Amino acid sequence: MYANKIYSSIIASTTVTCNTISGSNRGSCTYPWGTQEPVALPIQRPQIESWEAAATAGGVITQAECSSHLEGDGTYEYEYIINSSRSLGPVEIQCDLEITGATSGSGPTITLTGPVWVRGKIDISKYLTVRVDPSLSGQGLSMVMIADNPADRIDSSEIEVENYNPIFEGAGANSWVMLLSENSAASQGVNEDAIRVADGVTGAIILYARLGTIYLRNTTSVREVTGYKISLDGSSSVIYESGLQNVLFNSGPGGAWTIQDWKEGQ
Repeated sequence: MYANKIYSSIIASTTVTCNTISGSNRGSCTYPWGTQEPVALPIQRPQIESWEAAATAGGVITQAECSSHLEGDGTYEYEYIINSSRSLGPVEIQCDLEITGATSGSGPTITLTGPVWVRGKIDISKYLTVRVDPSLSGQGLSMVMIADNPADRIDSSEIEVENYNPIFEGAGANSWVMLLSENSAASQGVNEDAIRVADGVTGAIILYARLGTIYLRNTTSVREVTGYKISLDGSSSVIYESGLQNVLFNSGPGGAWTIQDWKEGQ
């Protein structure tokens, strides 16, 4: 892994690839590397719109089908709540999505059979499993869950995953669940996280927020993170199986996608 500037850090690795380093437990870069030129993020708006269109084509859950509750400011919040095992996608959900598991045991299993586009926030918590449809095993296909409220990409369009070790599973090799947020707060100087993942979340999970902050805390382990800004706290780890740098995405059946080419990010 490469870092342009490292400062005030404790580095566990015996080697570090960087441009400059100061105020840390290592006085120099093991492998000096000049400033890297910025490159475009691998997933841009046209690809996201393609996934959203595939989700809508599979069916729409309207706001009228969502639960509502009155907030303290007098406005109503709408949520689509899932708390038992089921298949999901391709589908567009026109309110927030809450997937809640059990407080003990393995909890429900949510099987993704197509892209899921939520016009609001996504909240996943407690003991549960979110998985790519096992019938796709061996095909190298992955699934995406998108939080994108075009009317509010500052206070909405967020994803939160936490509590009691939610597990994410692919369908065999080269298969992942991608959580993608279109929250743009960080890119506009607003202190609001696009994706928050905490408390033992593990598995075949990829996080992507091209315009927002991704915040990992406590004992979280994910497979790949790409964002406008990334913050890690506690014993969080990112285990790179797939660098989304220079990736070519190809839409598959039902809006699933395959990675045609990839290399580890630096």
